[in-house]
Amino acid sequence: PYTDSKARGIIWGLSLMHTPAHFYHAIQESVCYGTAHNLRAMKAAGFEVDRMVACGGATKSRDWMQMHADVAGVPIALTEVGDAVVLGTCMVAAVGAGLFKDLPEAAKQMVHEIDVIEPDQERHEEYQYYVDKYCDTYPQLRPMIHDMVDHEADKN
Repeated sequence: PYTDSKARGIIWGLSLMHTPAHFYHAIQESVCYGTAHNLRAMKAAGFEVDRMVACGGATKSRDWMQMHADVAGVPIALTEVGDAVVLGTCMVAAVGAGLFKDLPEAAKQMVHEIDVIEPDQERHEEYQYYVDKYCDTYPQLRPMIHDMVDHEADKN
């Protein structure tokens, strides 16, 4: 939830026992942690999310969608048309052609949920420690990251 053009990603907590499979899994988890971090920021601003709707290529991985639900602790609905860009464009065109009065009406008629992935609450609780660490990391490393970005910019 940071607006920071100097932000950079990091991987920490590695040991010699970690394999490429661990890296892959960690990258998947980090995307989920980022979502959870955004949901926390929204909650702090007074907006509580009690479910999400997912679309796009990531929805092809049922395991990753389950991980998202488990980390975030909210159900995730999957839509019949997984390509949000195409569907959204069709909705705008339908409104423009006068088939629907506005986008909410077009969405009601054109977006169809086909499945809901429920979070595993036990897994959700296990993930909270790691989400906390994820959320705490960037503010602590921000000065070092900014210094490195500035150093690299000065070389060019």
